[in-house]
Amino acid sequence: MQVRRRDPTTDGAVIRSRNRESAVRLGLMLGVALLLTAAAPAELRLATLSGLLFVSAFIASAFAALSRERLLAPHFTRWDESAVLLALSTAIGFFVDPAVLDTAIQHSQLPAGVAIGVGS
Repeated sequence: MQVRRRDPTTDGAVIRSRNRESAVRLGLMLGVALLLTAAAPAELRLATLSGLLFVSAFIASAFAALSRERLLAPHFTRWDESAVLLALSTAIGFFVDPAVLDTAIQHSQLPAGVAIGVGS
């Protein structure tokens, strides 16, 4: 009689533990993005949040690639976190008003003829 060894990657307790770790990481990334967004001007908060979530998705993808996580795993991985962050970034981006961004860019530019330099 052969004894079958259990695969640790398909064990229910291990999967739940890894899913919990992934949820905590995702929650921390979302929380940090929301905290940083709170410092932005009110009219630019959606654009700021969308941008920060996009950067967070890129960072999660980079860590997934560096840690060589499997793309298709029975538990949540950093690839899944990246997909969630990218989906949230895209969804929030649909609500960003381009006219508000254009106005903010125009107000942030220096008037014509003003030069920035040392000793001017």
